[in-house]
Amino acid sequence: MRRYIAAVVLALPLLGGCAATTTVPQPAAAVGKVIFLDFSEGFIVADFDGRRMVVGMDKREMGSYAAGDEIRIDSAGRPLPRS
Repeated sequence: MRRYIAAVVLALPLLGGCAATTTVPQPAAAVGKVIFLDFSEGFIVADFDGRRMVVGMDKREMGSYAAGDEIRIDSAGRPLPRS
């Protein structure tokens, strides 16, 4: 029992270090402008340097966007958190 408690106590600082590494901002692969939002289907149409792209998104996150806003995506086409 004592060994188990000692192992848990020694592992706690390691767990705290893991959580801190997830807050690093991700670089954007592309930055575009929102053209159209479809709240019922959960996607945004955005213009990236003359090319239009459909970006799937969580409906709750879509509430923070409006037509004309800037949107950033990663290299896989997923939206990045607003800065």
